[in-house]
Amino acid sequence: MGFGFPFPLPRIHPKSPRKSYQLASLEVDRAGAWAAFEMAILRDHQAQGIAIAKTKGTVYKGRKPSLTPVQASQLRERAKNGEKKTALAAEYGISRETLYTHLRAS
Repeated sequence: MGFGFPFPLPRIHPKSPRKSYQLASLEVDRAGAWAAFEMAILRDHQAQGIAIAKTKGTVYKGRKPSLTPVQASQLRERAKNGEKKTALAAEYGISRETLYTHLRAS
């Protein structure tokens, strides 16, 4: 973004746990609101980029698939034959979660 927002830290008396909890809760809420604001700006910029790509004629297709349909079918067949899933994921250059996503899709 290029700018910062200072969070003034209040002095918290150690003998008042209720106030310290309330102030800590306020700080967490404020940090959460700031994060939500930044995410809204990020989504807005992404939507602007997609709109620009569409006006230029570039089709926005999202992320490129990690495996081709042929690779995915080979992966499912090899997993069905009992090969270790960790070794398959390493060979195809994908995470185990992506591997399981392809296996569930079958």
